[in-house]
Amino acid sequence: MSEALTMIVENNNLPLLEKLVPLMEMRLRNALREISLILEADAVKSIKNQIAIDGTPWPALSDWYVNWKMSKGYSENIYIMTSSYMNAITSRVDNESLEAVAGVMRDAGTTPDGRSEIWSVAELLEYGSTMFNTTIPARPLWRPVLEVNRHKIQTRIGTAIYWAAETIRKQAKGHVEP
Repeated sequence: MSEALTMIVENNNLPLLEKLVPLMEMRLRNALREISLILEADAVKSIKNQIAIDGTPWPALSDWYVNWKMSKGYSENIYIMTSSYMNAITSRVDNESLEAVAGVMRDAGTTPDGRSEIWSVAELLEYGSTMFNTTIPARPLWRPVLEVNRHKIQTRIGTAIYWAAETIRKQAKGHVEP
């Protein structure tokens, strides 16, 4: 048992234990918001740099597709036709479940031509596809972003839990006002 919990139980100070959960939830919520913003920023950075955040190059667009995009006045870059995809990158933290999501949400809307949901474009680019008698290679954006940040995510969550417990420990010793 941790020092904080041992002190609470030994001193029969259960009111402090009851404060641990909301304090931990608050710290976790804040950590998840920070993490989500880091993931968003790294995804946008990858798109702007035209390479996965881990340094893995994306397969080039076909010459035909680049020519088509340019003929329509669109950007020739990967992940960018207009700014819709980058502008749709966001994150959310559910305060009840403490679940965090970063990416392109299902309610992001449609592409400027109205033909596709932006989230489906995100899925197509991430995993690739074979459709319309052509193969679209995977151009992973989100998987590398998560992998590069895995340690940071674990550290931030661990730190949030530690400081919640540390605050309670100090309150149990009478060093911090509840």
